[in-house]
Amino acid sequence: HLKPNPASLFLACERTGVAPEQCVYIGDDERDIVAGKAAGMTTMVAAYGYCHFDPAIPSWQANWVANHADDIFPLLEQHWL
Repeated sequence: HLKPNPASLFLACERTGVAPEQCVYIGDDERDIVAGKAAGMTTMVAAYGYCHFDPAIPSWQANWVANHADDIFPLLEQHWL
């Protein structure tokens, strides 16, 4: 199944033995965020990736936005760990 269908995310959780609500899904496209939310995961936009500062990013309603790869770990530390 293709994203935004969350089937691949559920499969990854099943294979790793981790519940979706214990995961943070990081993506650079709206369909990534839709898939992560549909799976019950916390979501983060990699705004430096494919979407490259798409002005629509706020409408995706991800939990967090990383504007640079260096932002990911501090966001996880602040909000998740």
